[in-house]
Amino acid sequence: MSDPFGLGKMLPRAAGRVVVNVPVSAVPELVDRAVHTIPQLVVTELDDYAAAVVRRTTLAMRALRIELTFTDLGDGMTAVDALANWSSSFDPLAAPDATVRAILAAITVAASAR
Repeated sequence: MSDPFGLGKMLPRAAGRVVVNVPVSAVPELVDRAVHTIPQLVVTELDDYAAAVVRRTTLAMRALRIELTFTDLGDGMTAVDALANWSSSFDPLAAPDATVRAILAAITVAASAR
């Protein structure tokens, strides 16, 4: 089967990390709320220690995928790591670095509002 959009060739390109003063058990709900504040982004997978976020476009939902992992640091602190992957057909003007920063900033804001 052909892969005309190059979605099978996704490579890591942008990454970031925030540490929030939130127990890891509360992070999935926090991430879901934070991502909903950013237009065109949607959480497609969510569990106790990870999430996947994609950008909705008219062409494809999976052209940009951001994987989030949650690491318990103890004392009610959690690290949230983000790694953005995109296909060779992804428009670089969509700024995956800025998208990662926006997600991590929204998580930080949501955590401080808790």
